[in-house]
Amino acid sequence: MRNSRHMPGNGYRSAILALSAALGLAACQPPTRGAGTDPDGLPCSASTAQAGPVFIEVTYAADGMPSARPDTCRIQGDNRVVFRTLPGETRAFTIVFAGALPGSQVVPRAPASPRGSQRVVALVADGQPGQYKYDIH
Repeated sequence: MRNSRHMPGNGYRSAILALSAALGLAACQPPTRGAGTDPDGLPCSASTAQAGPVFIEVTYAADGMPSARPDTCRIQGDNRVVFRTLPGETRAFTIVFAGALPGSQVVPRAPASPRGSQRVVALVADGQPGQYKYDIH
């Protein structure tokens, strides 16, 4: 995911979800919830395509504009991705894909749902390898 510069008045930030071809057994394993101390998996990496569940933090600027951390997320196929706010942050956000969708069950416009003291959007990226641009509203 890569954030564009915020343009006054546009009300959203753009980002990229990069889906790489899965390698080895990772492609054959169904997506699952994360293991270890975080149920959503590991923080998404901008530099290495990760197998297994990952999360992307949605944070807010002083002006209330949501954005993704990291701004680029590289994953392998058949991967669960959770966009989430920090605990205690209950402002709503929506992930909007403008073009191709990264998964067969992904909808073009996905509003966050409450989960405890957070807001989350969870999806399974099982689409073709490529870059998937989305906006955070």
